[in-house]
Amino acid sequence: MAKKGIIAYAFDFRGGCPGSPSAGKTTSMTLSSEKEDLTIVLRHILKEDFTDRDKVFFIGHSQGGLIAAQVAAASRKDVAGMILLAPAFNIPDMVNSLFPSRRDIPDSTMLVNMYVGKKYLLEARTMDTYRKLDRYKNPVLILQGKDDTIVPPEYSELAAQEFPSCELILLDGVAHSFEGSFKNKYIIDFIDRQLSK
Repeated sequence: MAKKGIIAYAFDFRGGCPGSPSAGKTTSMTLSSEKEDLTIVLRHILKEDFTDRDKVFFIGHSQGGLIAAQVAAASRKDVAGMILLAPAFNIPDMVNSLFPSRRDIPDSTMLVNMYVGKKYLLEARTMDTYRKLDRYKNPVLILQGKDDTIVPPEYSELAAQEFPSCELILLDGVAHSFEGSFKNKYIIDFIDRQLSK
């Protein structure tokens, strides 16, 4: 992106993952706290002199993709487009399959690759991850691996139907991690197309 004169601002959610350089524990993090983090980052970026305020894009992977979608739907005038890699719209179903009843919710548990706390679990189990996505009219690209066992492709297929302007690319032989630089081709191509309009 830098070679094309595009500034990329990478940040870290508080308590967003094991070994996170940011303050906070994963057991204190919630989906709401991550939405708050991204909203703060967006407001900061929009105030910077170097920012073209009509050309701010979100790129998010997994839970970061879910959070990007939620914040963009609430701040749709400020986000020109989104690239979502295996966005975790399935988190409520994942939590409810592990803990069918509210009484089953423990103080903390391992979810995929990190420990999350009770507050995270209680919020996640009732969250409607697709709510208000249809209000986001700007272009969206979803990249989804067909071999993803953490976020099954059908969740991205449903999200693509909710967004009014969405391109879904299902990738053969790709799991959840999106390792390798191949994804950059799709991301740069999408941003180039949007900026040339």
